[in-house]
Amino acid sequence: MKNSKYGLSGVFCLTASLMMFCASQSQGAVGDTFKENEDDLIQYTVLTEEGNSKTVEVWAVNRYHLEGDVIIPSTATNKDTGITYRVTAIRNDGFRVCYKMTSIKIPNSVTSIGEGAFANSNVLTSIEIPDSVTTVGQLAFFGCSGLTSIEIPGSVSVLPYQIFRACDNMTNVVIGNGVTAIGQDAFGFCYKLTSVTIPDSVTGIGTYAFQYTPLESIVIPAGVDTLGKNAFLHCENLTSVYFMGDVPADTGRSIYWATPETLLTYYPVGNASWEAEIVDGMWRDRGVANWTPAPPQPEDEIDFTPNTETGVLTLTFTGTLEESDDMVNWTPVPNAKGSYDVDTKAGQKKFYRFVK
Repeated sequence: MKNSKYGLSGVFCLTASLMMFCASQSQGAVGDTFKENEDDLIQYTVLTEEGNSKTVEVWAVNRYHLEGDVIIPSTATNKDTGITYRVTAIRNDGFRVCYKMTSIKIPNSVTSIGEGAFANSNVLTSIEIPDSVTTVGQLAFFGCSGLTSIEIPGSVSVLPYQIFRACDNMTNVVIGNGVTAIGQDAFGFCYKLTSVTIPDSVTGIGTYAFQYTPLESIVIPAGVDTLGKNAFLHCENLTSVYFMGDVPADTGRSIYWATPETLLTYYPVGNASWEAEIVDGMWRDRGVANWTPAPPQPEDEIDFTPNTETGVLTLTFTGTLEESDDMVNWTPVPNAKGSYDVDTKAGQKKFYRFVK
């Protein structure tokens, strides 16, 4: 009987061990990778497993065969474990050199886009960055020569090093109110970039930020206190730079290197910080002129309603709506009565304001 007892005990322990082993195999682990289906060209890496916070980052496993319109799902299920994860990140270099991918849709679950995530995906023509994204890595869109325009949501705080460098067909950029810094060489060598809207939230513009771009005019918000050296290096079409406020406290001496000698810096009428720096009618070796910036408008007088599906931005306002190409010369918008639709995907490069 003793032998029988010990034999049963041994069987029980072995069975328990097998049960524990099977249970451990059914759980995921940080760092695990999986596809939802064997033939999928994108896969996932587990970031977190704790409690309800089960998240993954996404990346292309066979980037040279990923083509056409790509949709990243907001959730992904590991078929081996049955665990469903939220897709919260695009991996560093995750879709780099996907040279057959023409568009990509990022879900609202994503909060971060990694370094070099889409670099040199040169036929990518359309990408929408959702408001859920708070960080974008350096070089994220480097060399995406198929992009012609992009809108960065205000949820992103920093445009890092070379984020859009060499996007040489990009003509228009809208930076959301909430972005505080434009990093070093962020838009360098964007050879067709003619329009950039910088929001009031920006306080710093890095070195070489707009080098070798065909910008003709740009408005610098009042809050900018850092303007890096060579920020406008070889901007050979630049004729006017409008400052909304004081001279930035930290301004590189060579911001206008290789720009037209006829370039004019416009500063607010009667601004003491500018008048203290101007010598013989010159600042940074270029001429200066006065202007009167439009006063800020009350926030409750105009609403902006975007439609992410159609790209239409509906402006609802009181008074008269005016439009401008340069924020200096304003004209009334014909037939605009109370509301007006702006087709952002059609490349309308205008500034808008209302006048009571």
